[in-house]
Amino acid sequence: MSSELPEWPWWIWPHLLSLDAPIIAVIWQSFFCYIFHVPLPALESIVLGLIVWGIYLADHWLDTRKHSRTVWQDRHKFAARYSKAFLCGALLSLTMGAFLSLWLPERTRLSGGILGLLVALYFVAVHGSRMLSKTAVKELSVALLFAAGVSVSLIAEENIPFPESTAAVVGFGSVCFVNCLMITLWENSERKMARISLALAFIPVALSAVFSPAPFGGCFLLSYACLGILHLFHSRLSLRVLRVLADVSLLSPLFVRCLL
Repeated sequence: MSSELPEWPWWIWPHLLSLDAPIIAVIWQSFFCYIFHVPLPALESIVLGLIVWGIYLADHWLDTRKHSRTVWQDRHKFAARYSKAFLCGALLSLTMGAFLSLWLPERTRLSGGILGLLVALYFVAVHGSRMLSKTAVKELSVALLFAAGVSVSLIAEENIPFPESTAAVVGFGSVCFVNCLMITLWENSERKMARISLALAFIPVALSAVFSPAPFGGCFLLSYACLGILHLFHSRLSLRVLRVLADVSLLSPLFVRCLL
């Protein structure tokens, strides 16, 4: 088994292990709470990271049972090769996250519980009946659920300015949608559709940047610009590099926060 590991370079391992999603989630959760002055106990970040990690491990594990091997990407091949580890990791991570959430505030648990039901419906629709199998519909669902999960701490807070916080969550969801859609279109070699989608997505990203607090606008536009640059040069880059750099583009809060 060890002789097969070099098949994947070291820099793609966070993606293969589904660690990219929880890292991005925790970074944006921290940024949301920092800008809106919401207290963020370490336990909330731990719970979010565990739950998101468990969801993505389970999603990739289920993908290997739905998709044909001919369309598998690196994440599918890795999840299939270590199928038992993915299943055990998903169950353990979700169980630990649910258990630790018992010590979170009641409003946070309630908001997270409602979102959990929506995620369960998504799994049924995608992996059960394939209702969301079409491009864009699935990516939009993932982006909205991810943005909602990251902003649970805001949703549970009573004294948050509604227009600004809503615009910030919508903006983050829009950037996540562009990220997911671009990756899917690159993987399917749909270059023309990628250009059109990228152009249309600028509208919600720009509007969210205008109506949300300035630091969020900087993050949204920076992430969008990075994705645009990646698409400009996507024909010169491998799918592996594109996949990793697309997720790196969502780390914009790290750069913006250094400037504050």
